[in-house]
This record gives sequence, C-alpha cells and structure tokens, in this order.
Amino acid sequence: MRQIYKYSAPPVLICIFGVLNIAPLNLLYIDRSNKLSVLAETLAIPEFAVIWKRDTSKNKDTAFREFSYIYFLCDYNSTYLSYSYKERSEKLLKDFKVTLNTEITSAIKKYEELQQTPSMRFLKAATNALESMEGYFEDIDFAERDNHGKPIYSPVEVSRCLKDCGGIMDSLEKLSDKVRSEINSQMITRGGAAVNIFEK
Repeated sequence: MRQIYKYSAPPVLICIFGVLNIAPLNLLYIDRSNKLSVLAETLAIPEFAVIWKRDTSKNKDTAFREFSYIYFLCDYNSTYLSYSYKERSEKLLKDFKVTLNTEITSAIKKYEELQQTPSMRFLKAATNALESMEGYFEDIDFAERDNHGKPIYSPVEVSRCLKDCGGIMDSLEKLSDKVRSEINSQMITRGGAAVNIFEK
C-alpha cells in the first residue's frame, strides 16, 4: 500500500498546476487531483533528502515550495516552459517564495540528470539555441553601420533567417512531441509510493 503525506497550500499555488491523468514520472509529478506529488523514493536521493530533512516544520512547507520550484523549472511538463530558463527561474522564485541556495541548485542538477533521455537532452540544447536566436533578433538594428558605413544587418538576410526559423520551430515542436511521448510511456510504467502535497 502506498504511503502518502499530504500538505495544504494556498489556492493561488494550486490553480497553476497542470492536469496529468496518468501515473507518476520520475521524481516529481502532478497527480490526477492537480496536486504536485513526490515519489517516496525521491526522498532517498541525497540531494532531495537534504531539502526534506532540513525543514523540521510539521507540514514541510519550505521543502514543498522548494520541490515545486525545482519541478516547474526543470520538468518537461511544466506550465512555465513558455519562458526562457532565466525568466522561468525568476518567476518561480517569486511565485513560490523560494530563496535559491546550494542545496536547491544541487537538487536541480540531479533532477535534470535523472529525467533526461538522449532526445530530452537534444531538446534542451535545441531550445537553448532557439532562445539564443531570439536574442539575436531582439538586438537587430537596421540603422547600425560598420566602420565602412555599410549596414550590419541586411533586411534580406534577416527575412531569410526568419523563414528558416519557421522550419526550425516546426522541427522543435515535433521533437517536443517525441519527448512528451517518452514521458507518457515512462509515467504509465513507473510505480512507487508518493508524497502528495497541497491537500489535507
């Protein structure tokens, strides 16, 4: 029988959680009741055990908030994925009232290591590259000139790049679908006890 620990949280935190009507994935997941849950085996991993044990409060409020930060920052099912990694981190630190520390940083690294397949690692690299391209387009100034007075940015070349980006984004979406498929397969086959939070 599963042992489940439950925790009550403010509604504002509950309402942003996505719905996953399938079994748990990896270390942290959203259950069928829209609650963020933690597999019991997660607490046996040193990086997560430290966060859990150092919070001596009855409801483990701090630990659960830090786990929430880690999940929504790193997991491929996070509802915050529309933001860049930096923006995501900043918003999550504010939303969950978390202060970043070395223990959380170590847990993030471990979470990323344990949840990734080769295609997931490739998706992460491709997403980072796309974010870099976004920065390139944001910095374009057609009025900027080089030392010889020639335009640094050519409208024709920029238009060509934008057209190519459309194909890149289509390919990235297909890769994202493949990753989601892998995640769903893992979630269906995964077992283990869970720690359920945000519910009494």
